[in-house]
Amino acid sequence: MKQKLFNLTFITGLFFTFESPGSRLVAQTTLLKNFQGTSQRVALVGIFNEFVEPSVEDSVVKDAREVIGKYSASYKVNEISNFKTLSNPSNQYFKTSPGELSETQKQFLQKASQDNSIEIIVLNTLRQNQEGMEMEVQLYDSRIETLSAIETARFTVRDRRKGLEDLLYRSFNYLDRDGFVHPDPQDILEKPATLASLQQESFGPKTIEEEIATDPEFLARGELADDASIGGEQTPFWEKWWFWTSIGGGIITASALSYYFLVVDQPPNRASVRFNIPAKRSQ
Repeated sequence: MKQKLFNLTFITGLFFTFESPGSRLVAQTTLLKNFQGTSQRVALVGIFNEFVEPSVEDSVVKDAREVIGKYSASYKVNEISNFKTLSNPSNQYFKTSPGELSETQKQFLQKASQDNSIEIIVLNTLRQNQEGMEMEVQLYDSRIETLSAIETARFTVRDRRKGLEDLLYRSFNYLDRDGFVHPDPQDILEKPATLASLQQESFGPKTIEEEIATDPEFLARGELADDASIGGEQTPFWEKWWFWTSIGGGIITASALSYYFLVVDQPPNRASVRFNIPAKRSQ
């Protein structure tokens, strides 16, 4: 009897030994849809802009705050407008930083977090030119004084919502399961259905590499976009059919016009030459 109990205990122990790690593994591989269940609060307090019209800035900030609210327990617009902050000329302390924050900027962000009960502040740099807009986003966790890397997106004013959806999804991917910011992506955030088929539109001229189709099925048929060669260079214009067709047509037209003006359209020749040969006199 004791032997049987020992065997049962041993088998049960094995069961728990293999079951528990498996459960933890499943929990670790499950993607999160958002961070609503964590304790941190995220806020886009202000934005640093470069040559951005006030009306455009207001629209971008409003849309960005709505998207942020999908991922975290955030603040409403009227709550953010009542935030207490120190002096911040030109919103320079909300600017993204590729390296470490300056001591002045860090003190400003820490004070803003403490006074307004914010755990994570969204740093933001917005630029505008004739071609579109460029936006940089970076997260600062005031609890552990940690910065995420900078994520960038380019979009037009009309399509800003799609650009912001993708940009902020990539930015929130720097949070771990407990809602703390890391310097590197954590890859635990599930991509929203709205972004499943979204291709980010960038502004500016496209390079030759971007113009060439890269779909394997398309290339398998021996077709390339923009009449490009396999090497990626565009076909010279003197090898295109329309070049020689235009030259041939020009030659025919020039020949026809020359014949018309030189032969057909000539006035009749009325000139005559008379020779008066004196007659011989008889002797």
